[in-house]
Amino acid sequence: MTSDKKFDVWGVVLIILALSTFTFSLTEGRELGWPWWVFTMFIVSLLTFYLFIKVQRRRILLNQEPLIDLSLFQIKSFSVGLLAAVFYFMMHTSYLLISTIFIQNGLKVNPYETGLFFVAFGVSFMLSSFLSIRLVQRFGKLPVQAGILLMILCFIIQVNLFNINVSPAILYVVLFMTGFAGGFVLPSLINLTLKDVPKQFVGAASGVYNTSQQAASTMGICFVGGVFFYSLSVNSDFVKAFHIGLYGEITLLILVFIMLSASPKKLSN
Repeated sequence: MTSDKKFDVWGVVLIILALSTFTFSLTEGRELGWPWWVFTMFIVSLLTFYLFIKVQRRRILLNQEPLIDLSLFQIKSFSVGLLAAVFYFMMHTSYLLISTIFIQNGLKVNPYETGLFFVAFGVSFMLSSFLSIRLVQRFGKLPVQAGILLMILCFIIQVNLFNINVSPAILYVVLFMTGFAGGFVLPSLINLTLKDVPKQFVGAASGVYNTSQQAASTMGICFVGGVFFYSLSVNSDFVKAFHIGLYGEITLLILVFIMLSASPKKLSN
């Protein structure tokens, strides 16, 4: 029996409403002082996500094509990889935010020179991503886990060395190391997540991955960035606020490592 190919309009409406209210409540809540209606909007987003799932299940039972086939989440490598990606992008985006603010506002570095520091980060990220693809084909997920451990080490170094008197040379070297570690993770993390998805679900799975990536970035800025800005508002100490934020980043990386430990050993080409 073939399924009804009619487009899932209600699924689109619900997921747009859910993502919009979720994103707005997290990104604007702190700026607005967390008024009651922001919390209401966040609850509405969760209820809308729940209703979206119910609608998708009902369409499957009625043999109608859903916007997202929920059987995707029964694929262990996809579910585990998606969680790892969520934790990673929460870390990645929030780190770029708090480190930029720390260097530019805390260390009083102008925007041009601040950008140059992150050129080192980007160049090393690109170089190691090419190397990671080759190593993963030979050693499986181990290079990805090694990249996570190296990032944790880089953050520990930053907690100990990144203070108000840190030299530009140390900033360049440590940011280069951090980018190098990150390049080992990201390309292979995408591969890990999508490797067992059947061909007919690849489009939907890619959409879920990209949407989760954006939502994770929002959550990272909200939670880690929120802790950073709260600490800054309490004591006006950029160094202390940055270090507290780094502890949050380390926690997220540990969660990524745990998810990777539960994933299959081999990654696809």
